[in-house]
Amino acid sequence: MKRVVRKILLTAMLSCGVISPLFAQDDDLRDLRLSIEAFAGVLEDALGLNQSTGLFGISLGGTESTYLQGQGAVIEVRSPLATQRNRLSMASLSTAMQSLAARNNPFEAMRRQTASESLAATAADSPADSFYNEMMERIASVDFSLAVNSALQQAGNAARSLRSLDEIDTPTYESVQSGLDDLRDRVSARQNELRQLQNEIRSAVTQEDVSEDTLSSRVDTLLGQLEPLRNEAEAAAEQLNARMEQASQRYAQQWQQEFVSFEEQLYTAMCDFGASLRELPDNENISVILVGLGEDGEDNRRTDKVHIYSVADLRACQRGNIDAAVLQERASAYSY
Repeated sequence: MKRVVRKILLTAMLSCGVISPLFAQDDDLRDLRLSIEAFAGVLEDALGLNQSTGLFGISLGGTESTYLQGQGAVIEVRSPLATQRNRLSMASLSTAMQSLAARNNPFEAMRRQTASESLAATAADSPADSFYNEMMERIASVDFSLAVNSALQQAGNAARSLRSLDEIDTPTYESVQSGLDDLRDRVSARQNELRQLQNEIRSAVTQEDVSEDTLSSRVDTLLGQLEPLRNEAEAAAEQLNARMEQASQRYAQQWQQEFVSFEEQLYTAMCDFGASLRELPDNENISVILVGLGEDGEDNRRTDKVHIYSVADLRACQRGNIDAAVLQERASAYSY
């Protein structure tokens, strides 16, 4: 009986038009959604997001869309420019890390001082303590390990940054890394010799038959071999760092030019096609969010660039009452 009553009431409401506006509203929203999705596709084509061409060999991008009732359409644009920008950010981070690595390590100085004091205490009762202390202090005073390893690390980071910025090709990058590996092996061999010599000097403190002249000559020879290696590592780091800095500046300039061109394409496309969203009232807006293309925020946080256009201005631009330049002046733009 209840089912019959509900069926009669539903039939009466439909015949009287009580709930037909609900269905009509659903139809309107469905048509609006399809219209916005079609416009997003047109915008994607106009901005070249579905192509793999451009200054940096742009890969595929895309758009996503939604509608906020009473406010308007929102188009989220994912451009490969954001990925290209991240490469530059990684290169900048590498530069900052190298700057920190290049600073003197206070703990290294403390280590050398502790080693020297330990040796002095060990050899204090030995008749030859003066000579052996002098030899050990000469070795400890050479900041070889820290300087060379820091330079090699800087050189390797710079080479990787150059590769990520497409400044060098894969064969060149592999050649550079091979040269650094060879230098690293030669450095490691000298370090092993240095440690072995230190152990011999410690053992010689209590031995009377060890020739001081022989030990002194070996120390001179080894230290003479270390200096060219350090110079070679530091020269490689300096050269690659300078090249990376120049490459980063060029890349940043190219990226900025590409981004300015991209925004000009956006305003032209909005002027040409924005008014096609006839379902949107004049008092609503079309907001375009360029993901990852806003200004750098605090702590280098990557922001989005937001452009907001009034539907009334877009229709005026399509009619020819205003041009894309005026549309740009009237639109709101900010980073968030």
